This record gives sequence, C-alpha cells and structure tokens, in this order.
Amino acid sequence: MTAQRCRHFLGMYPDDRPSCAMGRDVRAWAVRCNGGSERGIALRLPCTKIGDEKPLFDCPQVDRKTEAEVAADREAMSKHMDRILAGMGAINRLKRKMIGGQHRSAKATCPWCGEKGALRLSCAIGVNNHVHARCTACNEGIME
Repeated sequence: MTAQRCRHFLGMYPDDRPSCAMGRDVRAWAVRCNGGSERGIALRLPCTKIGDEKPLFDCPQVDRKTEAEVAADREAMSKHMDRILAGMGAINRLKRKMIGGQHRSAKATCPWCGEKGALRLSCAIGVNNHVHARCTACNEGIME
C-alpha cells in the first residue's frame, strides 16, 4: 500500500506556517499529543499515516488521496524531473563558462525549448558558485 497522505497536508514546517490547508497547525497539535516531544510524530500524524500505527490524534476533515491520484502525482513528478534533468548538462556547461569568466549573469539559448536568449542565468561568483536559471519563454528553470 502506498502512503496516501491527506490532500490538505502542506508539510511539517518548523516555523509558524500552517501545516494544513484547513488552517490547523498540525505540528504543534502533534507535539502536544506526544507529551511535548517531536520524536516520531511525522509517521503518526493522521495526515501522513502509513501502515497500522495509531495516529497521535484524529482529524475530522482528513481527506486521503486515492491510489489513482497518488499514481498520477508520481507520474507528473517523474515527467517534470526528466525534463529538468534533460537540461542540466547545458546548464552545467554554461555555469562552468560563467565561473571561468567571472560572469555573474548571462543569457543563453534555452536547453528545454530552444528559444535563443531566453534563458537567464545568475551565478554566485565568489560565494558558493551556485546557479539560478529560468527561461522567459517556457518558464522552465532550476535553482541550485
């Protein structure tokens, strides 16, 4: 059985952002129900429950994704990742040129859509050399 998380669950953020689209602070709720400890709470939320473990609390509005929705989400993510990876070789070559020439920004042909001059790149020269790239035509991009 796959993990069928609740469609309202947004994540286990450590700050003050809500972790539920319904406005609940699921993290704080779980910590209170777990005696003030964060230990083991992620696997025992009603939102992310996996297997037969009893959840820390019950949520009256839990709405789990169906197997078909989970499969569709995974397929969409796989296609998206394949598309990103297809452009990474070109991005890395551009990054090496930017570092070698000490260029903090550049424009190039998009490796995803082929539009000339549409790819905008910025490189953190002298910091950690990470690169951000985004195409103005197809809106594909990466942030390293």
